[in-house]
Amino acid sequence: MLYKLPDGREIVLEDVVRVSKVRDMGEDDRSIEMSKLSFTIYIGQEETIEVSEQYHFADWVDKKKKLDLVQHDLVHKWKLAIGEAGDSSV
Repeated sequence: MLYKLPDGREIVLEDVVRVSKVRDMGEDDRSIEMSKLSFTIYIGQEETIEVSEQYHFADWVDKKKKLDLVQHDLVHKWKLAIGEAGDSSV
């Protein structure tokens, strides 16, 4: 089953091995005064996909909620795809 990430990338849920929790990665080296929240999708033994949101300190809460929703939805649909019912924790 395909899952479409907010940035348009698609992943095959049955290939996912693990999904990390959302983490605050601190200041983003690619931007001035912006920081980054992210979680990682592990596919197979070596492939990883990072899903992230840049934020300014004033909009941390909104960005965190948004990324948490994406992560929880992904985990829920991943568990359904692999036939695992119940808890959607990571």
